[in-house]
Amino acid sequence: KTGLPLTREQRSVTFDTADLTFDVQPEKRRIDGRAILGFTVKAPISKLQFDLDPELPINSIAADNRTLPRSAWANDGGLVTINLPVAKHAGDHLTLTVAYGGHPHVAKRAPWDGGFVWRYTKAGFPWVASAVEGEGCDLFWPCFDNSLVEVGTVTQHIIVPKGLSAPSNGRLLSVDKLPDGRTRWNWRASHPNNYAIAIDIAPYKLAKTTYY
Repeated sequence: KTGLPLTREQRSVTFDTADLTFDVQPEKRRIDGRAILGFTVKAPISKLQFDLDPELPINSIAADNRTLPRSAWANDGGLVTINLPVAKHAGDHLTLTVAYGGHPHVAKRAPWDGGFVWRYTKAGFPWVASAVEGEGCDLFWPCFDNSLVEVGTVTQHIIVPKGLSAPSNGRLLSVDKLPDGRTRWNWRASHPNNYAIAIDIAPYKLAKTTYY
């Protein structure tokens, strides 16, 4: 389900930053992600919750650079609950680093059915898009799955195979060429709605970069 009221723990923090890395592998219909989430605590908490589709299993979670044991978190139908190693109080800052990956839900009839669209052009190049307005941001990144949430600053690093581009929302910071021939497209947006975070991948020569 999407758009449910925020939990008490989610209401107890301000979602300041999200630094999101997406390694997109069209041939496998897979993404591997790393999310660094920054919060300011408004009310005392000993645990925190975020939303992430169970189809994207979590490999590890760190709180303030401290790797947590596997027993410290659980994903109950898409709601991830983390027991923090140290309780947080009003005015404290908290950073969560979440590594995850898998095969995201495939949209059968986008945009009416949310998920990822994996297609190929007539020339044989991959064409990928996310459509999550209906089902929510948790289909591909750890978020607070509510349309009223706006993260202070969102930075995206989208890694794509050689010859592809990754236009996204915000300001283009740079495009890095990786040693294996892939490219990493780096974007930053201020106060985007969490449903506006998107992945779009197309052949480099055909893509048009759009700023939101």
